[in-house]
Amino acid sequence: MQNTGEQEDVLRDRMLAHLERIKAQAQADHDVSDDDELFNQVAAGSAVADAAETPEAESPEEENSEISSKDQAGPSAETADIVMSTSKKKKKKKRKPKTAGLPEAGSTIPDDYVEKYNEDPELDIFNPARPVAQRVEFAMAKYRKNHKFSISKKNIFDDYLRFGGINTGPNAFQGRTTGADNLGDDLAEDDYEAAKAGIDSIEDDDEDVFVSFREVAQIYFGSRFIRQSKFIQLSEFQDAPEVVDAFLRYLQIRNVCPEYEQDIQAARDICDRARLELPRCKTLINLFPDKFNQACCVVFEGNQKDIMDFVPTWNTGDSKLQAIYGSFLADTVGMTKHEALSIVSPIVGDAGQRKVVNKKLVQRVRVVEIEGRNSNGADPCEEASEPVLLGSTSANTQHAVAGIYVKVVVSDYETSLTNYTLLMEKRISDQILPKIVFTADFYELDNGQWYIDQVNSIFPSFFLEEDEGSDEDV
Repeated sequence: MQNTGEQEDVLRDRMLAHLERIKAQAQADHDVSDDDELFNQVAAGSAVADAAETPEAESPEEENSEISSKDQAGPSAETADIVMSTSKKKKKKKRKPKTAGLPEAGSTIPDDYVEKYNEDPELDIFNPARPVAQRVEFAMAKYRKNHKFSISKKNIFDDYLRFGGINTGPNAFQGRTTGADNLGDDLAEDDYEAAKAGIDSIEDDDEDVFVSFREVAQIYFGSRFIRQSKFIQLSEFQDAPEVVDAFLRYLQIRNVCPEYEQDIQAARDICDRARLELPRCKTLINLFPDKFNQACCVVFEGNQKDIMDFVPTWNTGDSKLQAIYGSFLADTVGMTKHEALSIVSPIVGDAGQRKVVNKKLVQRVRVVEIEGRNSNGADPCEEASEPVLLGSTSANTQHAVAGIYVKVVVSDYETSLTNYTLLMEKRISDQILPKIVFTADFYELDNGQWYIDQVNSIFPSFFLEEDEGSDEDV
């Protein structure tokens, strides 16, 4: 019997021999593949050359040799052709979306823009002899059909129409709803939202219908849009004036209501102001409260002081428990009592000697003056307020920015007889525009300094209160 070492040598030799055979076979296959590729490249040229020559008679031996060679090479070439043909998949032709080529709602179109979907000119749908309600209905239908709406812009447009007295219902112009939300998606037309596109109609039973495009735009953007909870994103505050203005311009360039031309232009002027002021109102409500006014509420009187002074029944004097609760309060309010004192004292003096002597809760006011800024409505990003240093809080690095203030004067919205001079951080005053309206709780200290709490409902300068009898779906 062979010993173990010899057996291992034999096994190794067999494995090496097997590997050599595999390598040789792979090299042979590679050579055949190269020959086939070369044959395919020169076949066309060779065929032309061979056709120009007269073929010579071949001997039986040569003919048999050629047939044998074809039998060997032919199957390999044919297999390659089959593989190449089957590897090419047939491309599926995409269905072109119905919204392809349509402008997006809110975009600017040229006056001579030719719509994709047009009615028969003989219908003369915008003839001034037709009732204005009918002409506007036709215009809304055409505008929807020839524009693509994202879901957000459709909601804005529908809400504006409903507020203006337009009944919007389901199942009209399917496919116009979500084309802008799913760009490039050829199935975007068939989703559930598309089936909910609106039919717009105007109730014109009353012959004395009051028409005012300007008033609708002013109340909608000046009050209703901000009060509603359905629009909360900054992008919606930016898109809304664009969507409404584009539709009003559509009424102009299609000459839908020539008798209301001036009124429509006045409504577009409101939209132009809303482009700047609506996003500012949204930004401001997120910036309040500033550090100084918040600190006054913690030290003197206000909602923050009520939170800081609250002592739960389970807080029995345990030092660790008190420390945890104090940390929780600081996170909830945004500052500790010590930090609040460090912000307030450089401005009002000894906080222990100050007290609240007057307060007006839920007071609506209008901005009448911003220190360092002209009252011409200039964009504060271009004409920034000059910072006013009123005491230093540099020792408190966390709230060092609170040492830069700007004086802002507001007056009663109803009477304009009483003025209140406030201090606001520059980052807030730079966003404020003259004549904007807001509601807050006002507190006056015994040294004449006013501060505010619970700032809410910030409205643009063209604020106009919505009638009590109007739809209150907010």
